[in-house]
Amino acid sequence: MREPVDTSHNNVELLIWNGMMRRPVIEVGKALTFLSSVPQSLRDSKFVFICNDSHRGPLRRPYDGPFRVVAPGDKTFRIMVGSREEVISADRLKPAYVDLTGPVTVAQPPRRGRPPLQQAEPTNQENAAELESSPPRQQSRSTRSGRAVHLPPRFR
Repeated sequence: MREPVDTSHNNVELLIWNGMMRRPVIEVGKALTFLSSVPQSLRDSKFVFICNDSHRGPLRRPYDGPFRVVAPGDKTFRIMVGSREEVISADRLKPAYVDLTGPVTVAQPPRRGRPPLQQAEPTNQENAAELESSPPRQQSRSTRSGRAVHLPPRFR
């Protein structure tokens, strides 16, 4: 930086400029690190509930579980969900107060994806013979509004 050129009025500007240049540079300290605030009851629990953060329909529980804690941590917990181990934030967990004197029933994770197709099996052998002997019937498909659906040959 250079000094102000016009110093004829008064030396106030020069004094201010010199004062700013003589100030010591203030060193910036380290960023504050916050200690995690995991409740002691959650840290000591053997079983936890996991918060279901997704959109829930009516009569759907806000928490899934209880699930077994494998290893608690400062901010994340390793939890056994079904047959796999997951790392979940402590913010999504709630301690499960279960009776440890007997066996604890651990929850199974909710199924994901489409449900498996269930094929109707005939109740007796006569119906089975009829189903096998009859040729496949061409079904007319229509939309909910009643329009006929014509599929391309490769999808028939």
